[in-house]
Amino acid sequence: MEINLRYILSSSGRRSCEESVLQDYLSTIYRLESVYGVAKTSKIAEELNVTPATVTKMVRKMEKAGLVKYDKYRGTNLTERGKKIAVKVVWKHRVCECFLRDVLKMDMYRAHIYAHAMEHLPDEIVMRIYDITGRPLYCPHGNPIADLERLAKRGEILARCARPGASYRVVRILGEFSKVLKIFHKWGISMNSILKVIEVKNSRIITETENGNNIELSKEYAELIEVEIA
Repeated sequence: MEINLRYILSSSGRRSCEESVLQDYLSTIYRLESVYGVAKTSKIAEELNVTPATVTKMVRKMEKAGLVKYDKYRGTNLTERGKKIAVKVVWKHRVCECFLRDVLKMDMYRAHIYAHAMEHLPDEIVMRIYDITGRPLYCPHGNPIADLERLAKRGEILARCARPGASYRVVRILGEFSKVLKIFHKWGISMNSILKVIEVKNSRIITETENGNNIELSKEYAELIEVEIA
């Protein structure tokens, strides 16, 4: 049975949540859960640019609707019902990113930002976009499209394999978090970028990008980059 998102969070039919807002929460939780195993309230708030109190209020409504499981101290996880919705939204997002990059020739960060609006388009329109773009297997950040649940790695996590003097090619940026992608775009880190490791110290990795800039990656950021030996 199709889930009516527009009214699913209503209280006795008197209040409703905009469908796109609900989808934003579910897809954000899905992406955080896929990387960290759980979606912390602070991380959801950071990604959606809202307060933690707003997130908590929304998550509790979603829990009552059977879309998530919420633990005050641990964080939020999707139920099977919530995951079904989130997977469709994330799939649409990644398809639209490919269209914006390949057809409209946008850079990968802008493609990500505009895809947030396009991911709410009707299914039939996104399916047409999917066909037009040749049914791509991966989004511009290296994450799967055809089978979102596929967990096979494309490379090794940079934080765990970095060795001074070695050069690595970026093959996936995990999570596709807007704040992270904005910073990576500024630094010139994207799919197929070559990063030469200069030094590894105190859980930080100093790398040199192809344009000659030295970047100091925190462990948090380096954990989001999958690489292969260049």
